[in-house]
Amino acid sequence: MGGIGKSTIANAIYRKLIAGFSSGSIVLNVQQEIKRAGLDDIRKKYFSDNPGLKRTKVLLVLDDVKDAKQLKDLIGTHCDFGQGSRIIVTSRDKQVLKNANADVIYQVKEMDSQDSLQLFYSCAFKENHMLVYQKRF
Repeated sequence: MGGIGKSTIANAIYRKLIAGFSSGSIVLNVQQEIKRAGLDDIRKKYFSDNPGLKRTKVLLVLDDVKDAKQLKDLIGTHCDFGQGSRIIVTSRDKQVLKNANADVIYQVKEMDSQDSLQLFYSCAFKENHMLVYQKRF
């Protein structure tokens, strides 16, 4: 499902974990980036930003991957990243992750209306509690 927070979660995970890796790269909105710059440009940027990417402990986050072929095109068929490396992929289609033989698949659940409202208030009004609206009849 679009708009549920996958990109936000992917970005937060990257920022939280990157210190524990030798190098890393994050590509947010892979779909848009491929349309804008092309697959080869993304690969060049990914590898040029991280010349020591191979054989080191790497954190790679690819957000909004469309299909397993696209994933293989981005990272290759036989990655030789070092021990302890992690590749995190977000997709709207669970089958993409299954086809890529993902070790773990986590499905982001929709928030219920109460949690959604709480999040809205905390972002809109910078408060950690809900305002209560009462209407008297």
